[in-house]
Formats: sequence, structure tokens, C-alpha cells
Amino acid sequence: ESDIDGITKSVVKPYLSQNTNTGIFGRWRVQLQIYSLSGQDTSKWINRKLREIGEAPVIYSSELTNLSRLNIERLMKNKGYSNAVVEVDTTFKKKRATIVYKITGNEPYFIRSIKYETNLSELQPFVDADTSHISVKVGELFDADKLEEERQRMVKVLRNQGFYYFNKDHIYVEADTALNNHQVDLVFKFNPMTKVGENGEVKTVPHQRMKIRNVGYLPWYDNTLSLKEQAQDSLVCGKTTYYDSGKRKLCPKTVYMKTHIVPGKYFSEQMVERTYSNLNTLSVTRYVTINFTEVNDSLLDCYIALTPVKVQTFTIEV
Repeated sequence: ESDIDGITKSVVKPYLSQNTNTGIFGRWRVQLQIYSLSGQDTSKWINRKLREIGEAPVIYSSELTNLSRLNIERLMKNKGYSNAVVEVDTTFKKKRATIVYKITGNEPYFIRSIKYETNLSELQPFVDADTSHISVKVGELFDADKLEEERQRMVKVLRNQGFYYFNKDHIYVEADTALNNHQVDLVFKFNPMTKVGENGEVKTVPHQRMKIRNVGYLPWYDNTLSLKEQAQDSLVCGKTTYYDSGKRKLCPKTVYMKTHIVPGKYFSEQMVERTYSNLNTLSVTRYVTINFTEVNDSLLDCYIALTPVKVQTFTIEV
């Protein structure tokens, strides 16, 4: 039971540590009935089989009930209801327990302001150019899931601009709720990149935009063989190399036209995803793997491996 719009049973259910037995329309518990047909003697084959097919009864646990309550409270805080109260009402009748979780939201927290602050000059122009597309808005509920969504979005924005090593650990959120008026000021901040030196010392370095130096294709890739065994011949066109394994032929132009990773251009996660999507449409490929190797602080080599489908298959179906 909840007094908050949008907080329904389906939202809360994944956070429950114990549930009822599964059933059709929530009533007819077929698997439980099958389990109940089994006898106590588990040495008999039929009893073991019935228990394997069926589902054991869910036994009430006060510890799991309390853990579910704590999980729901944590969920409500993530949704902006930091003062929410979750009470549990448990009744017992004929060896059956009925548990009711009563959620009282109280006054939630709303976002009053949003800022992006970075002292990293290499990121500043790209962050400033994209703040109009942020996924959290002033006046919305202080929802932790929405903040995580915004972090992921900003990571994708910067990786599309060539920052290959940028990840969500480089961006964090400070939330100031000390205003005592149920409003939150959000500040998104950025961490510099860390790198391990030759002597093992960890040091901070600026985020670097990475360009693609070379692109290599490995058609009919076999992970059980070394690159040297498979690359019997190669065709070089500019900064793109097509390695011939000596097996079935695949026209180089076919893979070139479906690749959006271009030598001389900055790394872009969007272009990698488009390349995956295009190459996976080829009927002759089973898997596509795209790997990047660091050449130096500003260059990457790209290798695209294509695992073929079987030439012929034979199956029997009923």
C-alpha cells in the first residue's frame, strides 16, 4: 500500500527479499501442487522428479521481511523520498502469512539548481556545449536513477568526442540538501585521469582525445589460432589493412563500406556502435569483435575481427 503516485506493486516487487510461490493469475500455484504430490522418501525416483519439476513452498521469515522493508526504504530514498516511512503489517491464519508493506512518502525533495563544474580545460568546451541536453531538470524529483542516467549520458558524449578512456568514475555528483526546505542543489564534477608510471607510481594526467591511426580487418577470425597463422597475406590501402586468412573470401570493399571507424578521425563510440550494427547484418558473419590498441598517448590502432557462420548445418526438429 502506497500513498505515492507511480509507486506500485510492480515497482516494489524486485526489492522484496521473499515472494509468494509463483502461480497462474497469482492464484493457481501449479508448481507448488506438483511439489506437494511428492512423498517424504527422497530415495524414490518419482518423489525426486516431482520435487524437481515443482516448487518448494516459500516459508515465512521475519528476517527477510525486515530486509524487504529496508530495501523499500532505500528505493524510496533513491526516488527522492528521503523521509519516507515503511511499516509492515503481518497477519497469520491457518499456517498462512499475509504481509502488507505500508509506504508513507511524506514530503519529497526536488531539484532546485543544476551546475556543471570542471577545472579540466580539456573537457570544458565539450561539457559547456552539451549542458542543454541534460536528462535531469530543475523542479523534478531528486531521483538517483535519473542522476545515474545523466552520468552515463555525459560519458557517452565525451567518448563520442574522442575521449576513449573516459568512464563514469570520472564524473560524480554533489548534492546539497542542507537547505532544510526539501530542495537540492546538484553539482556535477569531473575527476582527472589517473595513470600508472614506469615505477608503479599512480599520477593524474589530463584527459586525452585519441585518434585512430590504422584499421585492420581479420576476416574468418579463429581465436584458437595466432594472428600470424591467420594473416597469411595482406592487402594495404592507405592506413587500412585487410588480412587474408587463406580461407573463404570476403570482398574487402564489403567490409570497408560498412565501417564507420576512419583512420585519422577521433575515436567515437557512436561510430563503433554503427560499425557493429552494419557488420552484424552480413549473413556470413556470426560474431564481430572490435578491439583498440594504444599506440601512444594520442593514437589508437583498431582491429576488427569477423567470426564466420558455418557453411552448412544439419538439425533435426520435432
